[in-house]
Amino acid sequence: MLQRLGIKHYAYLSSTDPWDSMNDVNTSQHDVDAEIEAMQRHGIDILAWYFWVNADNPADVPKVRTTLESFKRHGIHPQIWVTNSFASSPHTPEQWRQFLPAGISMPQTKQEYDALSTHDKEVVKEAARQVAERDFPANPQEQTLRVAKEAARLKAFVNLAAPYGCKVNIYNHRGWFGMIDNELAILHQLHGMGIHDVGMVYNFSHSRDERHDDSRDFPELWAKIKRYVVAVNVAGLAGEQDVVYPSQGEHELDMMRTIQDSGWRGPIGLLVLWKPDDTEVVLRNAQLGSDWVAAELRDPRSAGPPPSLPRS
Repeated sequence: MLQRLGIKHYAYLSSTDPWDSMNDVNTSQHDVDAEIEAMQRHGIDILAWYFWVNADNPADVPKVRTTLESFKRHGIHPQIWVTNSFASSPHTPEQWRQFLPAGISMPQTKQEYDALSTHDKEVVKEAARQVAERDFPANPQEQTLRVAKEAARLKAFVNLAAPYGCKVNIYNHRGWFGMIDNELAILHQLHGMGIHDVGMVYNFSHSRDERHDDSRDFPELWAKIKRYVVAVNVAGLAGEQDVVYPSQGEHELDMMRTIQDSGWRGPIGLLVLWKPDDTEVVLRNAQLGSDWVAAELRDPRSAGPPPSLPRS
């Protein structure tokens, strides 16, 4: 499929159950060797590998080391993209009980969630919101401790990945970890520990939520992070928090123009995992949208109206 679409570089984000925050979900792939060999047969360069590890020390997660050993066997050295940990989040029904009223349990799979009534879905969403809010430090002392904890986790990843020739980068996802000032604080803490080669992956799709909106002051934000950014994943940004295909939003073109005008050069990715449709159709739509954005960047108002693409 990637070959048909003309995609030659791939950042591996494993297919997983998004409801599973207890396990190290994005290292749950069953046969890393087969995944790598399939990419190599079709001439696809594995640019990066996404790791979602809850352990403070990734060496404690057997799948991490076996994945790195697979890289070594196949002679590849992808970037390691690391995001937030869910180690402190509730996992078991008992742990969730303090956030839910009697008679309602936190669903463990999407199928269980889909089977809930409309009312119970709203109750579950509110419980998840409370847990997400608890992820934010309550005072400067907690903030300092959180930054130090995340820096130590990143340092452990750097030490583990270095012998395999893999560079570790921070991946802005959700919550506290997805906010740029917090990621910059982690990088500065790492610099104080003598680690200067950890970069940032910037994702448009995680650029805003209820607490922040990077599109409001993106030129100033980009000036702060440009030197650290190793890859940008583009999506369309519409309304308050809606994520759509590139070209279908109101902000991504201006944000990309800021990046282009800054002189930054690096890989631009398409992150469209939230779409429920056929993957090839989704990627083709994302390509059409990003082609329109690229044409507008080359020559403003030359590409005509944005392509007609589904918004959900």
